[in-house]
Amino acid sequence: MSKQNSIFRIRGLFKLTQRNFRASLDREFLVIQLVLPLFFIFVAGFGYTLIIPKISGVTYETFLATGAVAMTVMSSSMLSGTMIWFDRNFRMFEQILMGPFTRLQYILSVVFTVILSGLASAIVVFLVSLTVSSGVALNLISVLELFGSLVLGSLFFGGFGIFISLRVRSSEALAATMNLMFFAFTFLSSVFYPSYSKYLILRAIFQINPLTYVADLVRRSLLPGVPSLQSFNPLVEVIALLVEGIVMIYLASWSIRKIEL
Repeated sequence: MSKQNSIFRIRGLFKLTQRNFRASLDREFLVIQLVLPLFFIFVAGFGYTLIIPKISGVTYETFLATGAVAMTVMSSSMLSGTMIWFDRNFRMFEQILMGPFTRLQYILSVVFTVILSGLASAIVVFLVSLTVSSGVALNLISVLELFGSLVLGSLFFGGFGIFISLRVRSSEALAATMNLMFFAFTFLSSVFYPSYSKYLILRAIFQINPLTYVADLVRRSLLPGVPSLQSFNPLVEVIALLVEGIVMIYLASWSIRKIEL
């Protein structure tokens, strides 16, 4: 009996994850996810090359292209996490729980959707970024390191998107908050430039921003011969991202459990 219940729970989790992808992903969503980072890579990357030829020994196109991979996993995970807002406001959350599904299955399905969505978008941008990147080392270890850093990033930013979705009421507030946080995370990180700003406050913000850790780890996995691209020790960044991701997923799960039907 317990074996049948386990199979039923896994099957329900799989069905919910499928449903999340169908509900949250469409052509417009995919276009937005891919066009923005590609715009930065091919327009900003080539445009700023004359001003910034190299950063820490790598071309600016390579620096920006690897940072765009981290930015993509952030934006995709955050937007996927907002599906809970639409489920709540269109009464889908209640309908799901009235069926043969539990809150735990729903929470896990959203987490899986966030991770898979973030990975898929980031991998596409990564493959395109290879066309303008130089010095990238690809082997089994670097691919595993890249995969791990993207998963850790998607956990934090997906949980953040879920948490924010449960804190706001209107669609206008949700859109404004997500846009603000997107630009705050992006431009106060090492995606576009190194984190060693001469201003102490900015440098401190850069170095506590989870996107800086993701960008650093992505660059470390793809450019292992350039250790100066790291803001911190990689082990410190991995632990920090893991802790932040667990905390954010816990807060998101706690908020979902508090929803009254």
